[in-house]
Order: sequence, then structure tokens, then C-alpha cells
Amino acid sequence: MSRKRMMTRWACVLVVGLLSSCSGPENQVLVPIEAEFEDFFVLDDTVQLDSAVLIGTVWSLHVNSGGELLVLDRQDVSIHVFSSNGTLLRTLTITDCNPEATFGFRGYARFLDDSRVIALTTKGAMVFDDQGECLQTSQDRRFVTSAYSVCQRDDTLFVMPDVGEDSVFIRAYGPELAQTDLFPLPNPRFPLRARTMNAEQGLTMKCFADDVWWIYNEGHDAVPRLEREGLRRYRPAFYRERTEDWSELPLVTATNFREVTAMIAEMEQDASSIAAFFKLDESTRMVEYTGLDTSEERRGILVASHADQFEAVSALIPVSFKAAGHGYAYVVETPDEDRGDAPTNPLIVRYRFVPPMD
Repeated sequence: MSRKRMMTRWACVLVVGLLSSCSGPENQVLVPIEAEFEDFFVLDDTVQLDSAVLIGTVWSLHVNSGGELLVLDRQDVSIHVFSSNGTLLRTLTITDCNPEATFGFRGYARFLDDSRVIALTTKGAMVFDDQGECLQTSQDRRFVTSAYSVCQRDDTLFVMPDVGEDSVFIRAYGPELAQTDLFPLPNPRFPLRARTMNAEQGLTMKCFADDVWWIYNEGHDAVPRLEREGLRRYRPAFYRERTEDWSELPLVTATNFREVTAMIAEMEQDASSIAAFFKLDESTRMVEYTGLDTSEERRGILVASHADQFEAVSALIPVSFKAAGHGYAYVVETPDEDRGDAPTNPLIVRYRFVPPMD
């Protein structure tokens, strides 16, 4: 093992608002081992999505245990399911559940299991079976107005809103899509910033074997829904801690859009943030960061095991992930428009996760 890796092993850091002890059962914030991306991700395959349907933009991508790819296409108001090699298997149309439904600004879709699919639309939540038939719906307005990430654990559906809401809760729903429980979350440390900034939709909460875990874009690692002793969380060496909230921003208009964008860029330039939170498998989480403490314009990741199967690692990455699950991580590549060829669908690049070794 290199001297650098030895020096970073289980180092403790002090973080405002978190316990700082490095002994005993208290919660700890640790610096993960620094590694190379290639140490634990191997290029597995590149998938060309079937041209039987043309997808404008991959707004969300989700995978099931069989490697099937679910793609949300807002422009076509449809959800397409492809095989692991890119063959179109079926198309789900949300207007079959409600003729007036659209995806709107917060449209989202994902597998509930290996067959069923849930979609969040302007008319609420919709569940489709493995034949693409509308199975059930819910007109609960919270599915429309505040649902930002969704995951399933056993028979319970968990829904997390955008952190810009006045009060943030993870809501639990039973099989009939009726609310059964409510779990309050702490307020963001930087509320003015939280009104505008968040990680990508669908990538702020994930259900693991041990619990439901969530992130705030302003944070440095994910947090379990239920409190526990001896919790180990991580802050990579490249992470730059945020110390101040934003100033009040003017109302964005067509005339001041560039000015406001420049203000945001200036306030964001000295701190890191979480871009996305992924579930690699039932006991392995991956957090992707932007705004790193590095001269290169790259992103970084943290990979940690909830079952202590390996020591947590961090790395700079040459890509930006769109989805992960069942031991794989996925990148979307847009076809080169300069080639002058007929329109084609995006390429899905699949990486296989290899648990890091000492």
C-alpha cells in the first residue's frame, strides 16, 4: 500500500455541527482512501439504444436487476424500457392512465422492482405493470408538487421533496399509495442557497438494505433516515467545505438572467457540492461531487460500504454518472451532431463496479 494511502486511512476530520471524536461509538466523519477511478470501475460495455424510437433527451435513466434500461422522454410524454443490449422492449404512455397528464417540470420515472414502473406526472403518481398497462394511480397533490426522489424498500415507497420546500420530510406510502408515516429532516444549513440548488432529480435519496439514505446538495456525504450510533460518514480530501449562505438574489427576468447566473457562479466558486447520490448495490453507496479542490475541471466520487466490506475510497473521475444499480454505473453520451448522419439515440456506457482491495 502506498504511503499516501496509509496516511489517509481512517483519518478523522472536524466538521461543524457533527461530533468530532475519533474513538468510541460516536458518529465519525472520516477521510476516505484516495484511489484511481480505474481501481474500482471497469468499462463493461457501450449500448446503442434501439432506433425504433428516437429520444430527444435522456431526462432520467434507471436500471433493474436484469440490466434493463428505463428512459424518460419528456418530449414524447413516454417512458421507454430497453433490454440490457439496447433493444426496445416496451413503451409506457402516461396518457393511458390520465389523458391530461404531462411530465411537467418535475417529471420522473423509475423501476419499482424488476417489472413495475412508477411515474410522477402533473396528475400525480402512476404505476405500470410489466406489460405497460396502467396498474394504479394516486392523485395525492404531494406527488405533483413536492416529490423529487422516490425509492422502495420492502412494500414501502419513500418520497423525498425538493429541499427548497419550507419543511422537509421523507414520506412513507403503502402498497395502495396511501401515506403511512412521516420522517422529518433537518433544515438545510444554507436556506437561501437551498431554494435554488439541489442535486439531480431522483438522485437525492436511495433505499438500501439497512435503511433509507438521503443527501442535501450542500453536504459532504449521505445520511441514514434513522439515527444510529457509530455512524461513519466521509468527506473526501478534495471536498471544499461551504461556510456561507448565498446573498439574496433578484427575481430572474429575461434581461438579468446572465447577471444572476454570474452571481451564482461567483458564490459557488469556492465550495464543493453533491451533484448526485447513487446506490451501487444493496450495501454500497456512491456520492458524486462538483466544485473540487483541484486545478482540473473534473468531478469526484466517494464509494462506501454500509456492511464494512471494504474501506471507503474517493477518486477523481473522467465522466459524470447518470444512473447506477446492481453493481454497475452508467454514463450517457450524446451522439456527435457534427457527423451529419441520421439522428441516433444516445449511447449508454456501462461500467462494472469492482470492490476496492487493500
